[in-house]
Amino acid sequence: MNVDHPVRGTVMVVDDTPANMEVLLEYLDSAGFEVLVASDGESALEQLNYASPDLILMDVRMPGINGFETCRRLKATEKGAEIPVIFMTSLTDTKDKLSAFDAGAVDYVSKPIRHQEVMARITTHLSLRGLRQQLQKANQGLEQRVAERTKELSSTNAMLHKEILARKQTEEQLRQALVELRQLKDKLHAENRYLQDEIDRHHNFGEIIGVSSARKELIEAIETVASTDVNVLVTGETGTGKELVARAIHAQSNRKGKPLIKVNCASIPRELFESEFFGHVRGAFTGAIKDRAGRFQLADGGTLFLDELGEIPMELQSKLLRILQEGEYERIGDERTRTVDVRVIAATNRDLVEEKKAGRFREDLYYRLNVFPIQVAPLRQRTDDIPLLATHFLNLAAAKMRRPAYSLTQDNLTELQRYDWPGNIRELQNIMERAMLTVRSGVYHFDLISKRDAPNVKPAPTSPHQTTDHSTILTDTEMSSRERQNIIAALKKTLGRIEGKEGAATLLGMKPSTLRSRLKKMGLEKPIN
Repeated sequence: MNVDHPVRGTVMVVDDTPANMEVLLEYLDSAGFEVLVASDGESALEQLNYASPDLILMDVRMPGINGFETCRRLKATEKGAEIPVIFMTSLTDTKDKLSAFDAGAVDYVSKPIRHQEVMARITTHLSLRGLRQQLQKANQGLEQRVAERTKELSSTNAMLHKEILARKQTEEQLRQALVELRQLKDKLHAENRYLQDEIDRHHNFGEIIGVSSARKELIEAIETVASTDVNVLVTGETGTGKELVARAIHAQSNRKGKPLIKVNCASIPRELFESEFFGHVRGAFTGAIKDRAGRFQLADGGTLFLDELGEIPMELQSKLLRILQEGEYERIGDERTRTVDVRVIAATNRDLVEEKKAGRFREDLYYRLNVFPIQVAPLRQRTDDIPLLATHFLNLAAAKMRRPAYSLTQDNLTELQRYDWPGNIRELQNIMERAMLTVRSGVYHFDLISKRDAPNVKPAPTSPHQTTDHSTILTDTEMSSRERQNIIAALKKTLGRIEGKEGAATLLGMKPSTLRSRLKKMGLEKPIN
């Protein structure tokens, strides 16, 4: 227990997730609260037979009885009726919020938990409870004094006068307490309104920044498909923001109140794909020490985002096709067939048409996922967006590093717009963070190989039937040469190092696995000194 200040009250945390429990326990303890913990509803109700917390923080989704039912049972008891309950939930649907209040809760906080928000809610409701107790105590005292004074009315008018005066003083205290209660209620209402505004802001297109025609077309595509349940295939180079597109589609969909679950297919070991997707039962294989839900079950009712789709092995693609077609699957080691309702948004930087021609991707799965394709333009085709994006990332870096953000000069913008950006938006963000670290006298400097410094390669001929984009678009041959130049320059600057904060992958805004793949494709597998 933190000994720097007295105990501020006792808070019970009811959550079945050890990580959440540990973080809240440490934070509340450091804030001066006594903390009781329970891993499920039954344990919480049992503890209340001998413990008296001042407030309860309760998760909604728990094994056994859920948070709503636990709260209803608690409020049915004489002891629990007076204890304020705050739900912790990732649910954003209005019906779920109303269910929380119907169950007897006084408030809720949204996951992921923000400590300042939790502390504000706890402090507010403990204050409200304290005021209610003061009112109850004052009323009890008042009734007692009135009864005593009433018995003495016949003995002396002086005693009556004194009692009336005391009663007026008490009524003034009650009036002041009611004013404070009203002020606290107004404050809580304002906080809720602010939080709702934050939620609304987070779920619009604010994260997809720009004014270019490519950005406008992207937003139109998102708005077209978001309200439907069709599967979406998002394609584009590494670092173009494909995950932001998936989040925007989910946030604008009818499933926004349900979870958006992300799976990075490139980070999953080949032998664990099936378990990651569909889950397993205890003892299904070595290391399966308990039942585990797969990502599809976690996303039930919501959206599953499959990033790096092209990394899914062929032997799993047929099972993935089945769940997309029929909504059915089995956990590893389990004979029970389960059903799910999941919308899939997939993303890849690979050419899946070539992959299926080469026999590395099933044609039927490709068409099942590619119901509504969205192509995310590379940053070199969105030069009009670069000033806004660069300024946005500079402001984020400034806030993160607690440094002033200076305006970009016209020379800065010209240099940024002339660069090829092989790592796209992710590379731009890294460059802006590095510029914030190295800024001198309010002037930013970038270490970039601009388009004018790239080798002059003649564009490849086009078919007379092909249309030409009137924006500044480099041919595949020219871009391959420039990408090679950029990669070589990055490797030289990092002395051949690929991974880590000072590695070439970070410098280029790529994942190390992506850089290695491109090195292999270019015949540059060995580090360049």
